[in-house]
Amino acid sequence: MLLLWYKSFRQLKATKLPIHAFVTSKRDNCNSLFYGLPNYLLKRLQHVQNAATRLVCFSPKAAHITLILTQLYWLPVHTRIEFKIRLITLKALHGRAPVHIKDLIKRYQPVHELRSSRKNLLVPSKYNLKT
Repeated sequence: MLLLWYKSFRQLKATKLPIHAFVTSKRDNCNSLFYGLPNYLLKRLQHVQNAATRLVCFSPKAAHITLILTQLYWLPVHTRIEFKIRLITLKALHGRAPVHIKDLIKRYQPVHELRSSRKNLLVPSKYNLKT
């Protein structure tokens, strides 16, 4: 067992709660803003998550963080961002997302029967951005 640095399960749970409240909830709230950021900016977020993981598990700085993240079932930042966006998209397609998100996602419906009509494609949204 790799998570031997904390003394009890209650201690792990007590330290996980504030981390979820202050770190992971803020990260998950801004997934659409973080998507497409360059790797050097995502590395900063990954460092914050790694520090939070070390704080939760009371692990030393020299410990391999990937193994600890795996045991906590925490995804790396770039994977978590993609996962949450895909999850919201899936919920919107099945009618379980809020209305303002469901209105943004449209299925591709070709005029004629095509092979691509069975692929569950989406219509890209048109943006009117002013610069």
